[in-house]
Amino acid sequence: MTNWTTLTLTDLEDYLLAPQIAALRTAALADGQDDPVARTIADVVIEVRNRVAQCGTNKVSPTAGTIPPELLVHAAYIALERAQGRIPSLTLEDFQIRMANEARKILREVGKCDFKITQPSDGIETTDVISGGGASIIAGNSRPYGRDQLQHL
Repeated sequence: MTNWTTLTLTDLEDYLLAPQIAALRTAALADGQDDPVARTIADVVIEVRNRVAQCGTNKVSPTAGTIPPELLVHAAYIALERAQGRIPSLTLEDFQIRMANEARKILREVGKCDFKITQPSDGIETTDVISGGGASIIAGNSRPYGRDQLQHL
C-alpha cells in the first residue's frame, strides 16, 4: 500500500462547482465518447508522475495512478484548466488561472529537484520507470526500387 494518493473527480469538485464538473463531463460529446474529464485526469497524473521521475533522487510509486499528496491540488488545477478548454463558454476565474500557472511552476521545480515531495512507501527508483518509447531516425534517400521496377505491381 502506498502513501501516495489518486486524483479523482471528487477532488476536482473541491475546486470547481459540481454543476460545472457535470457540464465538462457531458457537454459536447461525440456519440460513444467516454468521459473527457476522466481522460484529462489520467493524462495529468501521467504528467505529474513523469515530472517526479525527472528528479533522479525521487522515487515513484508502482501503484498506477498515484501521485504525491502535496501535488494533488496542483494536479487538480491543471486538470481543471485542460478540461475547461473543451467548452469555451465555461471560463476559469482569474484565481483558477493563477493556480494552474503556479501548479506548472511547482511541477517544473519538482522535475529539477527544487521542490521536495513525499517519497512513496512502496517506491521504485526513477531509473526503473518507463516513461515512453524511443524513436529511431532513419536518414538517407536510397530508393532501391524505381518507377520501372514498380510499374507492373
